[in-house]
Amino acid sequence: MRHVLIISSDPVGKRMSGPAIRAYETARELSRRHRVTLIAPGDGPAPKGVRMRAPKISSILDEIRRCDAVITQGVRLSATWPLFVLFPHKPAIWDLTSAVSLENLARIGSAESRAEFQHRLFLLGMERGDFFVCGGERQRDLYAGAFASMGRAGFDGLCVSAPFGIPEERPRQESRVLRGVIPGIGEDDFILLWPGGIWDWTDPLTPIRAVGRLARKRTHLVFLGKEGPAPHETGSKMARRAEELAHQLGLYGKSVHFLPGWRGYAERGRYLLEADAGVSAHPRTIEARFAYRTRLVDCLWAGLPVICSGGDELGNWVGRMGLGRTLPSEDVEAWTRAIREAARGESWYREAPGRMAQLRPQMTWRARLAPLMDYLESPRVTSRGWAALPGYLVRVAALVSARALSLRRHRPGDGNGWTSP
Repeated sequence: MRHVLIISSDPVGKRMSGPAIRAYETARELSRRHRVTLIAPGDGPAPKGVRMRAPKISSILDEIRRCDAVITQGVRLSATWPLFVLFPHKPAIWDLTSAVSLENLARIGSAESRAEFQHRLFLLGMERGDFFVCGGERQRDLYAGAFASMGRAGFDGLCVSAPFGIPEERPRQESRVLRGVIPGIGEDDFILLWPGGIWDWTDPLTPIRAVGRLARKRTHLVFLGKEGPAPHETGSKMARRAEELAHQLGLYGKSVHFLPGWRGYAERGRYLLEADAGVSAHPRTIEARFAYRTRLVDCLWAGLPVICSGGDELGNWVGRMGLGRTLPSEDVEAWTRAIREAARGESWYREAPGRMAQLRPQMTWRARLAPLMDYLESPRVTSRGWAALPGYLVRVAALVSARALSLRRHRPGDGNGWTSP
């Protein structure tokens, strides 16, 4: 049994983003065989058998000192600098499943100081890490190239694919949340569910336009969360554009519905089970090519046929495995046709749930995290350890200085429980 420390970049609690869900479920799975501590902002609760601590520097130093290995998502310097400066001999596992640098290109632009800071921190983590997990083979190819560029080509075998998983227990329908609850949605209406956030790198506009073209009046598109999971988060620019378009087309509150806030993690199964199809769309960007749409995995967990954009690894897999329809980006005609086929119950739609049931065992968190579990049987340092300390000190100091200068133009902190940088 090892003592494993997991450091989450996002708050863990009732309302969680993808990175927080991954930290939570990783902690739960590893606790089957190891002693696990989870450091995260948020009010919890932690998974059963997992100790949770707040992200205070004293807690971080104490836990890193005592643990056998650290798993970090590596986007908070306040949480990860001890691995660079004080504990370069400690086995460090970097979770690279969220390509934060590529998301920032869509959200705030490559020239913005915060985007540049997170990208440099991301690269420093790849230099310091001893083992890496990513969201699929396409991401693995991306990171193998990065390893080669920094002289770690011989270590690409330590980057393994461990995508987002699903719980072993099936979702349960405990009460109605859509039909007869949201005004205008009737018992026999066809419901399309957008199961995640409306981020600036997604494309909610194409599904909205497609719903507006349908002659069938009893088709509804429901967005599960209009704002983000963090407290006081007001939502993205794309979320506001989506609402504006729904108003312009006369669909707002009639065929297109935006649920306020963010649904709790434990509640999501009820919405999935009550919907008829899951939808996810994105434009053709570099972010989409290397993304792994985690909330689509929830649709597969619930046996919900999927209609989605192609170009990303999971979207292409949906089409290849017959789990729904994979469509060209921003093709309103194709989206209209696919939604109409699903509402009519054509063969691809009827057969998708059965195919999902066959794939479910290989998609559980236990199956997905098996490579990580194997590594933890004998964690080891593959980076240069103490020999790299002078270089780490220089680069960390440069990061801190650059971030401090940029914070003079912005309000400190980001509302999720961590302090900047």
